Amino acid sequence: MLLMLGVGIPMNGLASFFKPVTEATGFSVSQFSLVGRFLNLTGIVAVPLVTKFLLPRIGLRKTSLLGGIFGALGFIMLANGKSLFAFYLAAIVIGTFMMSSTAIVAVTLVNNWFRKSHGLVMGLVAASIGLSTAITSAIVPSFIQNYGWEKGFLLLGGMYAVALFLGAFLLIEKPADVGMLPYGVTEDSLAAEAEQSANDSSSVVIKHKDTDMTYAQALRSPVFYLLALSFVCFAMISTFTQQIPIFFTTKGATDVQAGMVLSIAAIVMIASKIMMGIASDKLGATKAFYIFTIIYILAFCIFAATDNITVLTGAAMIYAVSTGVPAVMNQLVTFEVLGKKEFTAIWGILSTASSLGLALGGPLLGYFYDASGSYNTTIIVSIDFMVVCLASFFAAVTLRKREIKRA
Repeated sequence: MLLMLGVGIPMNGLASFFKPVTEATGFSVSQFSLVGRFLNLTGIVAVPLVTKFLLPRIGLRKTSLLGGIFGALGFIMLANGKSLFAFYLAAIVIGTFMMSSTAIVAVTLVNNWFRKSHGLVMGLVAASIGLSTAITSAIVPSFIQNYGWEKGFLLLGGMYAVALFLGAFLLIEKPADVGMLPYGVTEDSLAAEAEQSANDSSSVVIKHKDTDMTYAQALRSPVFYLLALSFVCFAMISTFTQQIPIFFTTKGATDVQAGMVLSIAAIVMIASKIMMGIASDKLGATKAFYIFTIIYILAFCIFAATDNITVLTGAAMIYAVSTGVPAVMNQLVTFEVLGKKEFTAIWGILSTASSLGLALGGPLLGYFYDASGSYNTTIIVSIDFMVVCLASFFAAVTLRKREIKRA
């Protein structure tokens, strides 16, 4: 959870710096907003490279330490930045290891340590990123007001480095490193699996092992690209969260009412990530993904069907139940559908697909609103993209089942 707190600090903390930095430097809001863009885009490019070539060589602990070092250096650069170029360069430095040393490491640890309650733990880890929003929102604005934005960046860098260094210090990569078994695995179950493997070459154990995809196999399989398309579509539409307050005001809600809806929805979003993990454990990740995607589409259908604020508020809560799918379900689905053999390298690229969707979604949905002057078009486009998401996911799962049968 410390590592997930780490990833949330730079992503959520930058929001507190828009006003003080633009007022002090003369940068426009759009110019300063590119700091976040450079940070995210660097992560999109770096994650597949780090997870495929660097992380397997140096391990999870050293990757987290590198993230802490680069992050601290980047925030020091931000604190001393005098030009836009300096700010953008600092964002690139932070972004180089931000996702690889936090979210990727955290997901890999959950996969290594948990067989039982795997989904629940993944949900708890994903939900913990919400704590970073609460922490930075409570501390950073008043700190900037009292000590200035330069020291504010140093505070943010210190928080980020502490989260990653402490996480790396406490990190134990695999249960076997300390003579333990993954949670949910017993000596008896291991012995039973070994005996079954020896006596039955078509056993579930052998079959599962043989059908786990390698990185190279994944890149050659249409299943991989269909999953990527599904993840991109869902991530794009999940950025509608940022526009919920404006959407509600266009329907006649006051600014206070719109803000209250988003606040309540944020609480639901945190709880729903845990609920997704539990559903994955009970039903399987694939079935849970179907359920939450259909719920998401239902929310947008209600958005399109009414202007009643009370009904729309209920739809916003339905929306909040499912909007965390990219943060929880995507990695669980990847683990279930493609296997664990080279999960980290495969997930490195698929997580990049989600990040790409997040980067594209906001501007795209905003464009449709600006072009039409109404959210009606945006809602219809969102439904269309979610249908593509559901269809591509169904095709991926169906093709994967056929591949396993052939194997």
